[in-house]
Amino acid sequence: MSGDWSRYEGIIVDPSSGRLTSSGDLAVSGVLQKASLINQKMAITYRDSMIANVLEGLGVTRFIDIGCDFGSLLFESKTLGIKGIGLDPNAQAIRLCRQAGLEAIQGRYQDFDDQKSPVRRTLLNFLDDAEGRTAVSLLNILHQEKSSSPLWEWLGQNWD
Repeated sequence: MSGDWSRYEGIIVDPSSGRLTSSGDLAVSGVLQKASLINQKMAITYRDSMIANVLEGLGVTRFIDIGCDFGSLLFESKTLGIKGIGLDPNAQAIRLCRQAGLEAIQGRYQDFDDQKSPVRRTLLNFLDDAEGRTAVSLLNILHQEKSSSPLWEWLGQNWD
């Protein structure tokens, strides 16, 4: 396993229990590999706890987590009373989010491009119902190339 902590595609973290496992694609053997996974999980949890506290400090009451993975940021924010909805293409991640009582939908941010997309409707409904300050997290997709997607355009027109 490389030292690049951001490569954690095979990590499965239960958002409510924090239990760490690996998918069938990732063979975890040896103390160093297990220690690396634990360190990655701890880094993700710590990062998301800090972000949730910053959101609370800014007065954010609702947020959308695009690329929510297994819902760590959603869970940390929920414990502070911040309502969130997550979006991720990984069906297993969405299932675990929902099992943890988190609101999450399966899809990609590019699905926002389709006017009839359930992803677009769900996210816009969430935003329309928003009271107070709302934030959008793009943390887990920052490594992807920003396209001229209607989502990017909508965010640019409607957010400071």
